[in-house]
Amino acid sequence: GRGAGGASGETGPNQEGVRCSGKGDTGSGAGSMQGLSSDGSDGTNMACHNDARVWEGVNMPHSRGGHAHQQTSAAGTAGPTGSEDREGIGSEVVPEGAALADLQKVLARLFSPQLLPHMGSSHLAPLLWASAALGAGPYISPQGVHLAMEQLHGHLPTMCPPHLVYALHAAAMLRLRPYRAWMADWQQQLLRHAPALSCVDSVRVVCSLAVLLPPATKIGAPVTAALVNRLSHHLPAMNMLEVSLSLAAIRRLYRRLSGRPLQRLVHAMEDRLQFTLC
Repeated sequence: GRGAGGASGETGPNQEGVRCSGKGDTGSGAGSMQGLSSDGSDGTNMACHNDARVWEGVNMPHSRGGHAHQQTSAAGTAGPTGSEDREGIGSEVVPEGAALADLQKVLARLFSPQLLPHMGSSHLAPLLWASAALGAGPYISPQGVHLAMEQLHGHLPTMCPPHLVYALHAAAMLRLRPYRAWMADWQQQLLRHAPALSCVDSVRVVCSLAVLLPPATKIGAPVTAALVNRLSHHLPAMNMLEVSLSLAAIRRLYRRLSGRPLQRLVHAMEDRLQFTLC
């Protein structure tokens, strides 16, 4: 995966991952940054998370990551407005070559200490989503990522469900590893808004969590129950790609399929796939 850190907007993309200090004092969000290391222990860095096994096929169809052939994606391509356009944005509206690079640099420059503190969630969520969808991650400075995550953390309690989902989705597409407090508070908001999650957003959430959380991380029972409930509710309406991605994400998040509701959901998804293939 491509890292979410990089040099300034005037230079080429930095292929190294983000290594963002966890104790910055800028921004208006969450205070200290406590990282989430690969074993789930506390750390001090926000780092790129490059395991894309579950994320394959979830990127935007027109993203430069190599999924241009997919016109229908479980992640969807509608912007953070709550729309449910599964067909997404046509690739013909995305610039190519130098024009795309210029747009990526413009987006990256918006992650500046002068601009980010003045942005609300209605600006931050679309900015993160657009940057991820158009592949601007390598141009965004580590400081910009740090400030954006702190700003988002500060706005979590007042964010609407679409912005919550797209913020998580964008963080996963940028291969970020949010710090522990950010993820804990986000999961609390998920519990609050879970009953309103649509089919597409439910798939986005479980796939995003599978990318963002280290394999050793344990997800609380209430969050698991909420995810199982929404995915079970929407399973009859899911297409084959959505079922496949959700199943792969669940197997990554829950190495041991404990609990009957989770086991029933996995078996139902496997039956759907087997029936479709037959």
